[in-house]
Amino acid sequence: MDDQQARAAIAGLRRGDPDAWRQLYDALAERLWREVARRLGPRPADVADVVQETMLAAAKSARNYD
Repeated sequence: MDDQQARAAIAGLRRGDPDAWRQLYDALAERLWREVARRLGPRPADVADVVQETMLAAAKSARNYD
């Protein structure tokens, strides 16, 4: 995701556009999963929980992102 795509996704998240959320998730989820797995170890259920909570927190705070 380049800077222009990121700005468009953030603008969409502020408007509550579900396509923007999917775009952001698709762009970040794999890297986030790898980073969490590197820190927690190979426990898929734990990694999935952390990734899910992180993405939910990002979605909830997106309207306030500056």
